[in-house]
Amino acid sequence: KDVQRGGLFFQTEKDGLFQPAPNLGSHVEGHVSGMVARYAIHHRFRNPGKNSVEGVYVFPLPEKAAVDSLRMRIGERLIEGRIQEKDEAKKTYDKAKKQGRPNIFTASIANIGPGEEVSIEIEFQQTLRYDNGEFSLRLPLVVGPRHIPGAAPLVTAAGSGWMMPIPKVQDAARIKPGVRSVDAGPGNPVSLKLELDSGFPLASFASPSHAIKTEKLGSGRYLITLKEGETPADRDFVFNWRPDVGKRPVAGLFSETIKGQSYLMLMLTPQTVESAVEAAAKAPPREVVFVIDASGSMHGESLSQAKEALLSALSRLRPGDKFNIIQFNSVTHRLFASARPAQAENLDRARVYVEGLVAEGGTEMLPALQAALDGSSRKGRMRQVVAITDGAVGNEDALFEVITAKLGDSRLFTIGIGSAPNGFFMAKAARYGRGAYTFIGDVARVKEKMTELFVKLENPALTDLRLTWPTDAEGRAKGDAEVEFWPDPLPDLYAGEPLVVLARIPALSPLAALEGKVSVAGTLGGRIWRTDVALDVSRQSPGVGRLWAREKIAGLEDAVRGGVDAESARQLAVRTALDHNLLSRYTSLAAVDVTPARPGDDTPIARNVPINTPAGWSREKVLGVSQGASPAASPGVFMKRASIGLPQTAASAPMNFVAGLAMALFGLTMLAWARRQA
Repeated sequence: KDVQRGGLFFQTEKDGLFQPAPNLGSHVEGHVSGMVARYAIHHRFRNPGKNSVEGVYVFPLPEKAAVDSLRMRIGERLIEGRIQEKDEAKKTYDKAKKQGRPNIFTASIANIGPGEEVSIEIEFQQTLRYDNGEFSLRLPLVVGPRHIPGAAPLVTAAGSGWMMPIPKVQDAARIKPGVRSVDAGPGNPVSLKLELDSGFPLASFASPSHAIKTEKLGSGRYLITLKEGETPADRDFVFNWRPDVGKRPVAGLFSETIKGQSYLMLMLTPQTVESAVEAAAKAPPREVVFVIDASGSMHGESLSQAKEALLSALSRLRPGDKFNIIQFNSVTHRLFASARPAQAENLDRARVYVEGLVAEGGTEMLPALQAALDGSSRKGRMRQVVAITDGAVGNEDALFEVITAKLGDSRLFTIGIGSAPNGFFMAKAARYGRGAYTFIGDVARVKEKMTELFVKLENPALTDLRLTWPTDAEGRAKGDAEVEFWPDPLPDLYAGEPLVVLARIPALSPLAALEGKVSVAGTLGGRIWRTDVALDVSRQSPGVGRLWAREKIAGLEDAVRGGVDAESARQLAVRTALDHNLLSRYTSLAAVDVTPARPGDDTPIARNVPINTPAGWSREKVLGVSQGASPAASPGVFMKRASIGLPQTAASAPMNFVAGLAMALFGLTMLAWARRQA
């Protein structure tokens, strides 16, 4: 049941016992320019056995990664991944596994001969995250174990994981790969080189997750590397930077031209924050429901962070507010039967309740969300649900369905806790819940990040946002009907959040010359809010086109949940992914050696890549084994075979980033500068 370390497993002579494959090294190179980050991830592994093997690799992705390249070298053979529609990729590989998870990439590669080395390179890009004057990049390096309600904890050789699939989570085995035993020690070393070209002088920068070295290359340009050179991939890499005071961007426009078509990325930071006194005077009384994760994956530092965050939130409640606390693990429990007034007696009881929370059991989040989101409205009272969790769930789709069905007039705000949170789930849950997502990866920043969240909770949101494109001399729209922008509809914005819009302008459109201004308008505190951005000041930024395509595909997937015809959406998504060479829920990287190098009687054996235990996680609480124990004879990892055979896959998943590769493991990735709908 060990599921947290990256790596690759090879089968031993003893049935069910796998040995970690030698990881010869993993390296990440990244370049940040403006609002776009581009990464190339390199992995090297070796098959030390006497048989040909098939490797399975699992790799985490940032919330909005756009994967577009896969290259592999096996011995002397060079293989390049090609984006194909899933059905075609299945034919190429012969077998495939259903996979539609946009934040974990899984891939398989066949015919790795005895003694052969495998090198893998994957490339992807994403928009950065900007919030409250700070740019932030979070690159996932490890997949935390995901709790899957109803799944039997039996590992299958074919699935290469330790959970049986269930109807709503068909890829259960793939998102819970094997974990290195304690005796094997930390593995999957990773090195990193990141070049930052911010475009403006910096006031500060830091990595709360890793010790780093920095070298100044010029004004606003830095080279960032890991101080230790290589480090085990057991936590996400996080890097934050702030512009000099007075240099913070209010608006930015980035563009790219592909085959005559213009692609734009607009970033606009509305100046909407009022003083605390003004906000308190205008804001209606609130009903705040705090949902806190007390499952085993939160044991240790994560729960300490969560408790501190919740206690801080209780202290900000105002007279006239109401509140409740719901904790969940394998069961759900409410502090009060219904929301109580924020009076001293109730708050004292709540603080004692929070201090007594203990992390244990599974992450059964569904009943907790159903309890918090009752689908009702509160006249004259603003209802906010604040969920504090690491998001270690595998049934994201079921949770999204509950949020969209039962949100009512509530707003859902998510707080990501720990060294390797499921950022995709929490960002998207906040998007569906019309709230905001906050990430706290460092206990030293809990107070600071919670203060930023309170500003969002206590200030009015900018709602009903709409874009108006330039008009001609007669006042007629210059082709705005031809402009396709995402997200659509535009999300609500909270204090400190930027509006990030990706748009495509056809080659023959009058707007293709990028002249005039685009107007952004909305409603703020019952009043009309408006600003303009000139189109002729855009900065060239390669990659904007693919980011637009990634956002469109995500928008089409969301539209299906809203009732749009699934087949029509699939066809549009496939066409977009193929046009822009992107992985998606409907396309796959077909990367199989069509000229087998193994003897005809040498049947390859599937091998799993074990992952590191995320830093701060308790093996005993999450996996049911003691900190010093291994689920099998050391230094291997025991995986009990189940009587179910699952098909293999080429390379699957949209945002599911490079996982399962010949005996590949590695662990790394991410830069986060824009996040998904909230």
